[in-house]
Amino acid sequence: METTEVGGPQWWDDAVFYHIYPLGYCGAPPANDGHTPAVNRLKAIAEQLPHIVELGCNAIYLGPMFESLTHGYDTTDYRTVDRRLGTNDDLRELVAQAHRAGVRIVLDGVYNHVGRGYAPFRDLRDRGASSPYRDWFRGVSFAGPNHWGDGFVYAGWEGNDELVSLNLDNPEVKDAILAAAEWAVTELGVDGLRLDVAYLLPEHFLRDLRARMDAVRPGTWLMGEVIHGDYAAFVQPGLLHAVTNYECYKGLWSSFVDANFFEIAWSFKRLFGEDGSLTPTTGGYSPVGGAGLGRGPSGGGGLSGEAGPAGSSSPAAAYNFADNHDVDRVVESLRDRRHVYGLYTLLFTMPGVPSVYYGSEWMTPGAKRDGDAALRPVYRDIKRTDDSLCWYIGELSRLRREYPAIRYGTYQELHVAHEQFVYARTTGDQQVIVAVNASDSPETVPTPVSDDRWHCAFSGDPVNVTQGGLEIPPFGVRIVVRS
Repeated sequence: METTEVGGPQWWDDAVFYHIYPLGYCGAPPANDGHTPAVNRLKAIAEQLPHIVELGCNAIYLGPMFESLTHGYDTTDYRTVDRRLGTNDDLRELVAQAHRAGVRIVLDGVYNHVGRGYAPFRDLRDRGASSPYRDWFRGVSFAGPNHWGDGFVYAGWEGNDELVSLNLDNPEVKDAILAAAEWAVTELGVDGLRLDVAYLLPEHFLRDLRARMDAVRPGTWLMGEVIHGDYAAFVQPGLLHAVTNYECYKGLWSSFVDANFFEIAWSFKRLFGEDGSLTPTTGGYSPVGGAGLGRGPSGGGGLSGEAGPAGSSSPAAAYNFADNHDVDRVVESLRDRRHVYGLYTLLFTMPGVPSVYYGSEWMTPGAKRDGDAALRPVYRDIKRTDDSLCWYIGELSRLRREYPAIRYGTYQELHVAHEQFVYARTTGDQQVIVAVNASDSPETVPTPVSDDRWHCAFSGDPVNVTQGGLEIPPFGVRIVVRS
């Protein structure tokens, strides 16, 4: 696929993502013995490309892909696809097939830590203080042994010593990781990287990574996993294009469960502006250990980013999701599955880029309390008896394609109550009103407009929108358009 030039409209501004955790999706063994010949299980993803396209998804985020010991985030080789999934050539072929189908591919970039089988760390274990890699890892001290019997201690990711923290302040380490990232986008042909635990990555590393990507393959998307703090501090010129929107992830399901749309409405205004604009921030980058992020000097809100279509703030700065490989499936979070349609309506019409986690289009259950495997099932084993949500997600994707205001428009709250929420997405020549009702009875919500130039986004039928109100069916939604 052709890349886009830096500074112009970018492919991710129009993206709808499908998120796959490959080791689970493809039914890979839970552990890698390091000796078994590679097995091309990536074919299981290629076989489902027609389904992914039918959902309206034009980008796939693939979780950890490279050689590791267990779950994929304990990397042992940044330039070899995990043998449980296939070979480098198998991944290249999957990328090529996806591109032919009009689908972009984004890989997990796990650059904060490695597994204990990573070659430089093995050298440190073998040679101790004489190893040339002793400064490649954080917190290395030979003052005493650890419980592994290594003869030294080191820092692990958030206290987990199976994940060895890299010392990215060491120029040799940074150069090695930047070279691996460049290899992934130039040699494998992928379109972007999702940066695992980006809240722990040093600013100088993120800036150098962005500069390297802009130089070797303009149009490479960089999205960071950020959980708490000032998201906008990461979405700055020379840093990241987008961050994970965990604040709205939580607000999306809990607003339905608690009958409290004020929660998600507050988050929308905080992140996307109260006056209908995607307000920028002047806050600085401020990672703070494992606790998340501090707010920048301004203390300001707003999630903007770099120039997007028509000179607006980037509409893709927030990577929005209902669930993922680390949290409960959305139908586990909701007490009433009838709310799932309203939730996905918000997900697909709020500012940012929507993402569907594989299997959730079939309302697949899965709870974190039952272990990670419950969240990361084999795709072929997922029950696919009810396709109503699949169809609905496809319709929401179609609306995003047809109405630029949903993708690029400013955001404005029109009405919020405990169980009703109404907002507008507006461009210069188009306005879309989204109304969601979480109640089990029909409700009429006020709107600040009054004319007959509106139509139903789904059917195209005329709709008379008055200041007296817009009626929403029980557990229903209305999306109306004026253009």
